[in-house]
Amino acid sequence: MTLTYDNQTINDIFEWDINNWSKALNLWESYLQNSPGKVALTVGEKNGGLTLWLGLNNILVYSTDVEGVTEQAKETHSKYQISGNVVYDKANFLDLHYADNTFDIVAFKSVLGGLRTEESQQMALDEAFRVLKPGGMLFFAENLQATYFHMMMRKFFIKWGGYWRYLKFTDLNKLLYKFSSVRYNTYGFWGTFGRNENQRQILSSFDDIFCNFVPEKHRYIIFGVCIK
Repeated sequence: MTLTYDNQTINDIFEWDINNWSKALNLWESYLQNSPGKVALTVGEKNGGLTLWLGLNNILVYSTDVEGVTEQAKETHSKYQISGNVVYDKANFLDLHYADNTFDIVAFKSVLGGLRTEESQQMALDEAFRVLKPGGMLFFAENLQATYFHMMMRKFFIKWGGYWRYLKFTDLNKLLYKFSSVRYNTYGFWGTFGRNENQRQILSSFDDIFCNFVPEKHRYIIFGVCIK
């Protein structure tokens, strides 16, 4: 049975640009049904949003970041009473210290761009593939380059915009070549231009109206599910 989430829970899962990034749940949860008893790995978690989502679905989660998750993550998980479903660990996405075929699910959000190079992004996705069991699922959500205007504004207004390797729309088919099945959607054009969450929420209302008229390659969020 698919869970329903109140606004605060959605906020705690996605943290920023919430209205647009949370569109990923519609796709993800269509694959998550009948998953209790499975074991998941979340990488690049920091504040533990995807761990929260999976934990609420009664999935055991290894919640990881390079230096470990924040205390804020642990407090959030405690607030939602899912701490019993969480194992905290440190893990480098480029060299995961888990055996082959360990996890039923691997999940991450807005991580690949910070790896800076296509080679590193490929290494990370190859590691995700390696630690998944046959038939296991990869849930992901990432930033796309979108348009030249998006890229220019990021360089001016986002402190990491100059070095973040935003994915091209065509990158995923190449990076995910090992997976037997890849399904993804794209979303958003205006929301990312907001300088705070209130502005992003207002701009996302324009995306709700007009996004279907925007070419996929001009949208700035891609989210999907891959099957090993």
